[in-house]
Amino acid sequence: MSEALEAYQRALRINPDFVDAHNNIGTLLGSIGRVREAIPHFERAIALRPLQATTHCNLSVAFYMLGELDEAEAHYRRALAIEPKNAGALGHLAEVLIELGRLDEARELLERAIVLAPRSGGSFGAGLKLVR
Repeated sequence: MSEALEAYQRALRINPDFVDAHNNIGTLLGSIGRVREAIPHFERAIALRPLQATTHCNLSVAFYMLGELDEAEAHYRRALAIEPKNAGALGHLAEVLIELGRLDEARELLERAIVLAPRSGGSFGAGLKLVR
């Protein structure tokens, strides 16, 4: 993993605006528990390519891991504004809303996610059981 991180960092030295390198560095840092360090990379990637839903979702995961649920919610909503049929973003936003105690909203999102991705219904269905 450190080799991958070093490779992406080298890529940024060559091209500081390399969106995918920022996003991938953020993902790698988050996966090794360096979540705070990941956030500026996701934010830079979003600044460079604001309509990339995946990066908004990645930033949401980082905020969720830090317990910053309002920020996580905001970026999942931005991802869904870009890709309204993103079942993963719907499901993960529902998780955030469950933690915030907004069960009716979470239920609606989970039901939409199941319709969009019936093969993933098992994981969404488990969440749906929580809010019924």
